[in-house]
Amino acid sequence: MHFVNYFYTVSGALSLLGSLTIIYILIQSNRQLNTCHRRLVFGMSVFDILASALFALCFVPRFNEQVCSFQGFIFHLGVTTTPMYNASLCIYYVSSVVFEIDEMLIKRRLEPFLHGIPICWNVFAAIFLTRNGSINETGVLCWIGSKPLDCLEDPNMECERGENADKHRWMFVGYQTFAIFFIIVISMIMLVVKLAKQERRLGALSDSAVRNDEDPSEDAFRLRQTFKIKSIYKTKSMKKVVSQAFVYVAAYFFPFLFPTIHYAYKSMAGRRSFVTWVLMATFMPLQGLFNSIVFIRPRFIALRHRHPEISFLKALLVTTKFATLAQNSMRTAQSTVVSTRDSTTENVSQA
Repeated sequence: MHFVNYFYTVSGALSLLGSLTIIYILIQSNRQLNTCHRRLVFGMSVFDILASALFALCFVPRFNEQVCSFQGFIFHLGVTTTPMYNASLCIYYVSSVVFEIDEMLIKRRLEPFLHGIPICWNVFAAIFLTRNGSINETGVLCWIGSKPLDCLEDPNMECERGENADKHRWMFVGYQTFAIFFIIVISMIMLVVKLAKQERRLGALSDSAVRNDEDPSEDAFRLRQTFKIKSIYKTKSMKKVVSQAFVYVAAYFFPFLFPTIHYAYKSMAGRRSFVTWVLMATFMPLQGLFNSIVFIRPRFIALRHRHPEISFLKALLVTTKFATLAQNSMRTAQSTVVSTRDSTTENVSQA
């Protein structure tokens, strides 16, 4: 058990670093939290910090039931609210891209629910589980389980606490996971359909422009160019948003892949697979790290596109804004090039 705990500790620490990186970038940015998307990512990172920190500190002993219950309360709040924020992000993408709702309207009408439902529901669930004795030692951490751990499976063992742990696990984790999965899948389908319609519309506009090329007037030419540029820009922007949404979804599903395989094998074989157990301990706590990779991905791609000469590591540091000196050096180098060019031009003109 203690050997596998090392994997939970390392992965939890990396996830914690990833979520802290997202918060650091958001706070240091000029825009900070002035959009719904950034506020949702901020909330998701805050709650991931709770779960990641406990994974990283899984070696810390739980001295009594009160400490175990408190740890389980915090862990449940973190590990279940973070996926619900992923669903909130998908709903935001659908509202913004598919239904083209204005940002201010989303902020006033929709955003309170995108934050309030995940937080209020999981706070209620954590309180309910704690008061009903369903938070107990589960091996790695305190979470939903019975005490002793195997008393629900062993008819010869009497449970001291958590007699309804299995039912509560389905109520506050299992059904919730299915609901999140349903929301994410439907959202992705709607985004893909919207993108396909936009691309067909762009194709129709291009065909119309070709048919109307017979009109030689300057106004007609400008009108055709304006429609074409706007449609191309909108389609490219939509592709970027849909691509980012898909990457967020992948970052959500991947940490749950190996736990699913592990428990499916355990149910079928009646025993635990050491390989899938280690893989689960390695990847399940990494939600924050994957979220941070997704979050900095557009900025990293844009920076490498503008400055292909800089190295991968330097681009990564500049993107995460931990390399202020690197940014200053880039600005200094650019200003030196400009001043050298200007002085050369001046000398040539004088000559």
